Amino acid sequence: MRTRTILNSKGEAIAKEIQIEIKGKGGELGKKAMEELVKLIRLLQGEETEDELMKIVYTITGFVFCCEKCGFITGEGAHDILELVGSLTDDIKEKIGTDAKGGKE
Repeated sequence: MRTRTILNSKGEAIAKEIQIEIKGKGGELGKKAMEELVKLIRLLQGEETEDELMKIVYTITGFVFCCEKCGFITGEGAHDILELVGSLTDDIKEKIGTDAKGGKE
């Protein structure tokens, strides 16, 4: 997994780019599975409650383990994806908590 922080002209972090190399097999079916996994991960950002967020996290976790068992991704790829999802989840939980408090912590 490679990460890169994108900075604005003032040197402040404005975004984080994360690249995960996915190795596996499965041809077109494996490719479709990875596309669906990316869609699930993107859903995380739209969740507004912790319960909704965790439902997506549990779905992603199951999907990742299924893809690993089918050989669509390696164990290392699965680990990297779940690490990414954990990091995103923490960030989103923090945002949900901040929004619930009216932007104050």
